[in-house]
Amino acid sequence: MKEVQLQPGDHRAIRRVAEELQIFEGIQYKHLIRYYGLEIHREEMLIFMEFCAEGTLESLIAGSENGLSESLIRKYTYQLISAVVILHSHGIVHRDIKPANIFLTDEGNCLKLGDFGSAVQIKAHTTMPGELQGFVGTQG
Repeated sequence: MKEVQLQPGDHRAIRRVAEELQIFEGIQYKHLIRYYGLEIHREEMLIFMEFCAEGTLESLIAGSENGLSESLIRKYTYQLISAVVILHSHGIVHRDIKPANIFLTDEGNCLKLGDFGSAVQIKAHTTMPGELQGFVGTQG
């Protein structure tokens, strides 16, 4: 579950999250975080999503003294690319792929791409020059 603090009358935040969830409606893939819905209370919005008990790739890397093994990197790369392929096949561009947005399950054996707050759905499966401009995403 993710909590988003709301300011009174902050309809843009609600609309943005609703659009984020709508983009992923009907897309189910083992390497993408599943979203279940949201609840809106006075000062917060609760986003219900799949729980990943193993944390993020960022925390795994930070806690690894000697780095990750080549075989694990190879496995994670394959899983991440397969998730991106599924997104792109649905016309979705993530735009904020980083270790903090990559979650781990199944004792670290399964990677899941999440946090689609910067994602966009393009109208056609090709982009026009200038359609996706500028920098987006979050620091980290």
